[in-house]
Amino acid sequence: MGYFTILTPLTKGFWKSGGAIYLANCFSTSWVAKKWVSVDLIGQTHYAFEQQTAHYGRETIHALADAASYFDADKYVIFDGRADYLPQVFEQQFDAVVSITAFEHMSRLSAVIRQAYKALKPAGILFSYHGPIWSCAVGHHCWVRDDLNFNRPGPLFDFAHLLLRPAEMYKLLSSHYPPDVADEAVEQIYFSERINRLFFEDYEMLMRGSNFCRFTCEAYGAGKVEPDILGKLTCLYPRNRQFHAYGCQIVAFRDK
Repeated sequence: MGYFTILTPLTKGFWKSGGAIYLANCFSTSWVAKKWVSVDLIGQTHYAFEQQTAHYGRETIHALADAASYFDADKYVIFDGRADYLPQVFEQQFDAVVSITAFEHMSRLSAVIRQAYKALKPAGILFSYHGPIWSCAVGHHCWVRDDLNFNRPGPLFDFAHLLLRPAEMYKLLSSHYPPDVADEAVEQIYFSERINRLFFEDYEMLMRGSNFCRFTCEAYGAGKVEPDILGKLTCLYPRNRQFHAYGCQIVAFRDK
């Protein structure tokens, strides 16, 4: 789930983990990639992304376990598999890793960061732009149906996922939707592996514990948090402060 990518400008190679967005169409023509490699959990692509995954019907998809046989098969190669464990053929093959709206979905993100480091050449760059993250107002990131999702949250008030317990969330939602819809929403918000429920500070901690020699971790999409809500949040989560950040932008550098 999501779009984890290795991209390199000019005549370099490109690895993309998560192919739901065809990144060849997303970057300006100044990014001329010699090779694009995508790794995605194809069977777990959510229905909301159907239009974005139309290219899956046009491209040949290979099992990640067979990467050694198909790594150089074409300019754009898609592998079906997880990005938290990559075959050896990926090691030190890429100049940059670009991840778009994916890190918040990865339950084993520390392992994914290690794999990205291994896949980069010396002096390579990791770039991630991801959100909504768990600590933001719509960090529940649910998509149950068209009128109950993080873009159209319906009765889900800002920070409801952080302020309510599962039983309280079910009570709120079941007063607006059928029981099965409320059940699915509670499952997605609190228990499923579709999001990792990391706070902004957790991403900073993961990067500090990684092998990257230096990095920046910056908030984006900052929104206002009402003082009374902020007081409740800081009381419940005393080690966290970046509740205003919709997402997180990471730029990290591998040593030369």
